[in-house]
Amino acid sequence: MKLYILTVLLVLSSYKSTALQIDTTFLLKNESQSIFIDTSKKSRGYELLTRFKLDSNFFNKYSLSIKKNNGVNNQLKKISLDSSLPKRWVKIVLYKNKFYAYSPCDYLYDYRFTITDSCFVDYTDLLSPEQILNYGKINSSKYFFQITQIVGTKKVFFHIINKQKGIAIVEQIIKGKRSFCLMIDIEKIREIPIIVNHCIERADEYEFSEPDYKKLLKKVK
Repeated sequence: MKLYILTVLLVLSSYKSTALQIDTTFLLKNESQSIFIDTSKKSRGYELLTRFKLDSNFFNKYSLSIKKNNGVNNQLKKISLDSSLPKRWVKIVLYKNKFYAYSPCDYLYDYRFTITDSCFVDYTDLLSPEQILNYGKINSSKYFFQITQIVGTKKVFFHIINKQKGIAIVEQIIKGKRSFCLMIDIEKIREIPIIVNHCIERADEYEFSEPDYKKLLKKVK
């Protein structure tokens, strides 16, 4: 973990000399923090957002953590996933009606996950696997998952709203409460520009306005 944090700090420090040019669009700029739009497809922020892998010992280490819960057997069940659904996703934002990746000051703020043939793996500070109980393809733009939690289950829907750019609205239903999140296939993340929160020390994240998800769902491409 310490090595990861050091790597993040070293990478972020390079922005000061390479990215902050005169024509850069700033969302915020002060002595300790600069939040700006980086239009370069070579931006190091992309590397940080997509730098997550499951090592070869992952399932040996974590399958034991998926215990018998609500009648669910602790044996991981293999699911046959449709090849059209991307397997690695990262959160993005909507700013002035345009999609952006967001490289945060603190990467604990970031949200990304991997879908395997048996688990949803939430990549935060620690890898957090959740067993897939059920899966279905509703139509060419909508997919459904039922997933275990510590107590009960949750439903997850993928609404693909832009196939060309690999953008989806991920809808989660937990105990009757719905939440939504904009996400992108990491293989296509460089198709959109990135907003970088460059900070010398821990600082606030930029507060983006909540998208109108109902409106976005009507514009499926």
